[in-house]
Amino acid sequence: MRSINFLCLTEIFHQKNGSISKQLKLFNSHFILQLSLLLCFCLLAHNIRAAVTGYKPEDDARFKAAFIYNFAKFTNWPEASFKKNEPLVLCTTSKKGSGFNLNRLSGKTIKGRPLFIQPLESNHTIDKCHMLYIEKSLKNKYKNLLKLTYKKPILTVSDIPAFANKGGIIQFYRKKGQTHLIINLDIARESNLEISSRLLILAEVISSRDIP
Repeated sequence: MRSINFLCLTEIFHQKNGSISKQLKLFNSHFILQLSLLLCFCLLAHNIRAAVTGYKPEDDARFKAAFIYNFAKFTNWPEASFKKNEPLVLCTTSKKGSGFNLNRLSGKTIKGRPLFIQPLESNHTIDKCHMLYIEKSLKNKYKNLLKLTYKKPILTVSDIPAFANKGGIIQFYRKKGQTHLIINLDIARESNLEISSRLLILAEVISSRDIP
């Protein structure tokens, strides 16, 4: 993922002559759409900048939490996935380490619902999850969890290599100091989840039918 300067568009919206509305009218609708998506791109990058700047190995959990929070913000679940006043449940396969640090997200509001962090105690409780973060230590066992979430409105997230290729929805990883996202859009759609274009433009989008 390229480094994004949050100030990249501020000059557009702070011109001295205040003529931005007039200038926008001169653009065609296609360019305006591109401009809007680029602004959202900058805003998302700003939200996670604190976790990325000065990144150190010991900051790994904080880094992951920032991304996972944004994944939730830019995903829509079907209304039937929630009961009245039910929180958005983020399940994690770790009770400490990543799971512990994800607790910093607990209580934050996403789409009008509080975010609740729930350690996945057994496979029988997986249907209570709206999101599932699978830690890297389960790289030899995660496929069983993906079978349980298949075609269910559960956003699966991990930094396990080839996670998206094997049926996960969002995979993220770091390479040469940069963050990369891979999203399996087919699996997301089969799970009845809608991922915003504002997140898709940041990722490598793959299709299940393109996977060997």
